[in-house]
Amino acid sequence: IAAEGTATLAPATPSLDHLMALLDTAQLTIGTDSGPLHLAALRGNRVLAMYGPTDPVRFAPPGPRATTIRAQSGDAEPPKRDRSRRADSMDALLPEQVYAAALAAF
Repeated sequence: IAAEGTATLAPATPSLDHLMALLDTAQLTIGTDSGPLHLAALRGNRVLAMYGPTDPVRFAPPGPRATTIRAQSGDAEPPKRDRSRRADSMDALLPEQVYAAALAAF
């Protein structure tokens, strides 16, 4: 996605203060169901949340600037999540879909 536009990947952050400063300067934070994504949304920043094995109805980040895309279509119940390995269901989210959703978030 970063290669398609002017986006850059986030650098490592050595502390919570550094993470918060980075999130506050981002035009858009794209991520999975994670702490940094929820922190960005809670601060009112624009976020694009990608969901596969977790249910976005229950766990989507709050706020008017939060957009959610889901690997599954319709109202199907997400598969049980196995946190010990990578979620195969995320493969259903194609880079083109994420890119289009990122553009639409503006």
